Amino acid sequence: MGYTVKAYPALHDEGDSVGVRLYESEAEQQKAMWRGTRRLLMLNLPFSPVRFLSSRLDNAAKLVLGKAPHAGIAALLDDCVACAVDRLIAENGGAAWDPAAFAALHLRVRENLFDAFEQVVSKVQLILTASSDVERRLKGVSNIAYVIAVNDLRRQLTGLIHPGFVAETGWWLLPHVQRYLQAMQIRLEKLPANVQRDRDYTARIEEIRKEYADTVAQLPPARRAADAVTQIPWMIEELRVSYFAQQMGTAYAVSDVRIYRAIDAL
Repeated sequence: MGYTVKAYPALHDEGDSVGVRLYESEAEQQKAMWRGTRRLLMLNLPFSPVRFLSSRLDNAAKLVLGKAPHAGIAALLDDCVACAVDRLIAENGGAAWDPAAFAALHLRVRENLFDAFEQVVSKVQLILTASSDVERRLKGVSNIAYVIAVNDLRRQLTGLIHPGFVAETGWWLLPHVQRYLQAMQIRLEKLPANVQRDRDYTARIEEIRKEYADTVAQLPPARRAADAVTQIPWMIEELRVSYFAQQMGTAYAVSDVRIYRAIDAL
């Protein structure tokens, strides 16, 4: 008896080359095709924006960018290039599925990449400055009563700022990362007067994070790339703002109930 197996072909980013691979779901296919298109565009750039911009950075910029968790400034700038290319792909119709579409997209990227790249780097400099400020303040906390909050903040900081975070976050969410870092500063300022409340909020966040992680672990691997899955961690970041820095406001209506509903819907 014969069996029909349905698979979804897409480009596959192999680092220094691009191949073709079959995927189990459309969600995986779409994600892979986007990343494969990005890599193919980056491999076919007529110039190196990383090399060019590196030569123009002053010492102050190098000092800030050097604080990134990447393996050097060049690795960070390459991450920024990927983010800039993603932005241009999105603004020009999405991933290319045929040679003509790729040629048109390649032209648009060549024309606009450097400006987009510089804008990404500017945002990343602000983020890394804010991240460094949070890290410095965390190192200065010595009161043992604050250890739960400090550990939670360190985990949050690592989740936001890590090697590859620029492209992973994306152009449109980078300003929100800066907001989340600002909210962390406010949390630290308010902590001495709100230790127990901070602990209660931290416990709620941890319960939600565990529920989300357990749910994702039960999903078929092919479903884990779906937008409905990957958006929930950002909802949790907004919930942190509503808990610890209410005066800032959130980007949209968010609550623990809304997040649990989103998790249940998975």
